Amino acid sequence: MQKKHITAMKEVLIHECGAEYDEQIAQKGLNFEAFKNLYLILIQKKKLHINWTVLRHFGYDNDLQLKESVTYDGTLSKELVEDSRAELSSEAVLFLTKLFNCYKNTLTNSLDDQAFDSIFFPNEGGVPWDFKSETVGQTGVNLQNWVGLWQKQFQEDALEGFKLLVRLGFSDSLKNAVVLRK
Repeated sequence: MQKKHITAMKEVLIHECGAEYDEQIAQKGLNFEAFKNLYLILIQKKKLHINWTVLRHFGYDNDLQLKESVTYDGTLSKELVEDSRAELSSEAVLFLTKLFNCYKNTLTNSLDDQAFDSIFFPNEGGVPWDFKSETVGQTGVNLQNWVGLWQKQFQEDALEGFKLLVRLGFSDSLKNAVVLRK
């Protein structure tokens, strides 16, 4: 989507939602709640074609499932990925750091249960890990543990890890998400 389309969506939300979505919130971007509100507004105005256009733009099919071409882009062969030890690339770590910073508790500088639920809401299975075992005695998951959970995911199953990244908004290729080691 082009910037002008996102700006138009923000303007509709500001106009229709009032205090729930004001200019200050709009500067941060479109969060999930704003996206849901936008869809409700478009449904009420009988503009369903816009909803489907947006969904198809982001790789969803008619059954609201992400197409395999979105979650596996073919930039690396599945066999190569499965036969190698995958680690997160610097691009993936940067994406995860930005995601962490959007949802962290500013007092504890960590992610709590609510933040995990918000981050993984787009994921069909919710939060994919039992992260509480990683944070014994802490107030949440700090950035180092957050990246560590993802490193662990990519070492166990890089292709599934890439699917998770894509569902959360990572828009680069598999080739740029991982570093493969023999």
